[in-house]
Amino acid sequence: SSLSAWSRIQPAVMLAVLLALLPLAASFYLPGVAPIDYSRGDVLKPKVEALTSVRTQLPYEYYVLPFCDEGVNMVNQDALNLGEVLRGSRIYELPYQFHMGVDENCKILCRKKYTQQEVEAFALMIEEDYRAHFLLDNLPVAMSVFHEAEDGSTVKAYETGYPLGHVTRAGSMELFDPETDKGDNPEEWAATGQIVLFNHL
Repeated sequence: SSLSAWSRIQPAVMLAVLLALLPLAASFYLPGVAPIDYSRGDVLKPKVEALTSVRTQLPYEYYVLPFCDEGVNMVNQDALNLGEVLRGSRIYELPYQFHMGVDENCKILCRKKYTQQEVEAFALMIEEDYRAHFLLDNLPVAMSVFHEAEDGSTVKAYETGYPLGHVTRAGSMELFDPETDKGDNPEEWAATGQIVLFNHL
């Protein structure tokens, strides 16, 4: 019968369809997601996505603050990719330059003098717990943090991005922690303590 004949040739038809679709699957590509092989010493150029805060939920572009931008062409940046369009964010280049597998210590990026207004802009963003989010090889950069567990042991974890700075308690270098100091107000700490800029990476 025709039904039994179809059941015999159906596997062959399905296989032929799958083989026809393989070239299409192999040619699928999204910019920025293709793997890249690096050798020791190869240059890695990080980028920055945004400044975000869990307190305000209001993201800002990185260069809304007067960060060092020596060597960065602020006019001709890379075209927006699909991810940036979908997220509504803008990725910028950074003056930092790393080399694969090479450790570098105490390397000065640039020197700048800030006006009182610029310092106040940094202070405001630090009080609001803003973090800078870098990308390296299209992956988010994270920093290690240590937390004390309930049993007294120390637990190592990772957080994406790095804080712009910290607010310290008056008379000490104790840092304001939004997790452990939830009942306190960082603005009150800043009024009597110090605001410390996170100036190393």
